[in-house]
Amino acid sequence: MLLCVCYLTGAVAGLADQPLQGLWSDDASVTDRATGVVTGVGKGLIGVVTKPISGTAEFISQTGHGEAQGIRLIKMKTSVAP
Repeated sequence: MLLCVCYLTGAVAGLADQPLQGLWSDDASVTDRATGVVTGVGKGLIGVVTKPISGTAEFISQTGHGEAQGIRLIKMKTSVAP
């Protein structure tokens, strides 16, 4: 559950961060900054949707991997010291 909260927090932070990055561009005209803000809002909105989905997919993947190790379908990697 904590993993989902982290991805959701990152998505909301991206919603604020992406437009600010477009606004604070060095040596940019007003038009370029406005375009950067609009582009940043678009990127932030896409991140709000995609980051929680990727977090959920990673959670399912890691859970399946752990279950497979638990029933010994996958051999656990062991490191050998040189």
